[in-house]
Amino acid sequence: MLYLTTTSETLGMNSKMAVFFKERIGLIAIVLLFVALKIPHLNVPFYWDECWPYASAIRRMFELGPTLLPGSLPEEYSRGHPLLFHFLASAWMKIWDTSSISMHSFSLMVACSAIIIVYETGLRIFNKLVAFNASLLVAFQVLFFVQATFLLPEVLLAALGMLTIFAYSSRRNILLLISLSLLLLTKESGLILGFVLGVHALIQLVRNRAHFMQNLVRILMLIGALVPFVLFFLLQYQHTGWLIFPVHENLIDTGSQDVFQKIKSCFTILFISDLRAYQWLVLLVCVIAIIVIRRRITINTAIWNSAKQGKLLILCSGLFVVAFMLFSSFNILISRYLLVALLPLLLILSVLISTFAEQLLLKRAWLSSLAIAAILAIAFAKDRGHNDSNLGAYNAMKVQQGIVDFLEKRNAFEAGICSDQYLQRIILTDPYTGYLSSEQRVFHAVSEMLQGGTQFVILTNIEPEGKYGFVKSDSTFKLVYTMQINSVWGEVYERIK
Repeated sequence: MLYLTTTSETLGMNSKMAVFFKERIGLIAIVLLFVALKIPHLNVPFYWDECWPYASAIRRMFELGPTLLPGSLPEEYSRGHPLLFHFLASAWMKIWDTSSISMHSFSLMVACSAIIIVYETGLRIFNKLVAFNASLLVAFQVLFFVQATFLLPEVLLAALGMLTIFAYSSRRNILLLISLSLLLLTKESGLILGFVLGVHALIQLVRNRAHFMQNLVRILMLIGALVPFVLFFLLQYQHTGWLIFPVHENLIDTGSQDVFQKIKSCFTILFISDLRAYQWLVLLVCVIAIIVIRRRITINTAIWNSAKQGKLLILCSGLFVVAFMLFSSFNILISRYLLVALLPLLLILSVLISTFAEQLLLKRAWLSSLAIAAILAIAFAKDRGHNDSNLGAYNAMKVQQGIVDFLEKRNAFEAGICSDQYLQRIILTDPYTGYLSSEQRVFHAVSEMLQGGTQFVILTNIEPEGKYGFVKSDSTFKLVYTMQINSVWGEVYERIK
């Protein structure tokens, strides 16, 4: 009898495991393809904000020891932000090493976690098609794909934001407390999601008396998540005398014209860029087809695993996207900052496309995945630019590396070098940016000013072109090095003796 019971339990466990993996075959395929495509991006130097201040700040925290305490890093490195990302990355380096492969592998692990969170959210609340389409949309968006191995906190912020929305929608209170706490300790902008969920919870507390205690507990979880965040900034204020990094405080913009332009830019980044407009067009085609065939349009929530949780997730995600766009319109706007809003927006898009496709195509609803994949592939092929949200960033890294290699071969470590591009100067003078052949040897006479002792002048189009373009036609300088990859170029001019 004991043997039969044990055998039955084993068969039951094997059956559950089989179902578990069967439901996640699509996720496994997406993650494996994603990792395979990102492996070439691991052994590269650091770029843009990644090289300054994040890579340098994390390396310095590694040397001091991982910590979450404000003041542990000089303010020019921490920029006043909470330090969870720095803490996790430096702890990862303690386990592995300080190589660029190791540091970028940490970011890749975070990106894979984000894809898994999106898939699990789609699967547990909606269904397998929603989960697959959502994770496909996220993994191969050019913005997410490029950022996935950058040593920057936005992908971690996006992953924790998605996890927080899932926890709130599915009433997982302990998970909500943990995920929101971590979100707030990653970056201050996580407060926007906490605010949106807090307002919704308060409204439910007042309106829904039948579930008063449940809603009260949820509000207490949201308040509890604020505690470590508030403590961090109180300690920071005690240490520095300010709550917000003064440089960032000066970037807050309340001019109505600029705010309106930034709202338009947010809309473009979230809904239009990387051919996302065509993904929404797929949804529109489904809607029109259903109206033509059935004379009416309805969302069949019966095919979702939890209609109540699904509606709540869509509501909270939509409100958060709008709130974050408004927040971003008053602050400095960089494409990657919107990743935290892009993930829930893509999940909403997947829910709508998948649900309408299942109503329209029935067993052929998987064709929606092919349409999504085709548009994503075209977006990759058409991507231009070399910001840290474009594939051309890797071409820019090669150009920057070529310039550094040339100057090292010329043994120009003590020579006067001029560049009016800030990050170009950083990669020559900071040993932790990944471009120098040895961290023990940096360039010592790099300046923004063109002086009598200047021997080399560096020009590139990686950062906004500055004031020294005239050296191209100056007879006292000659071109000694040039490199161009697609639209990215760099040149080195040497003063003629």
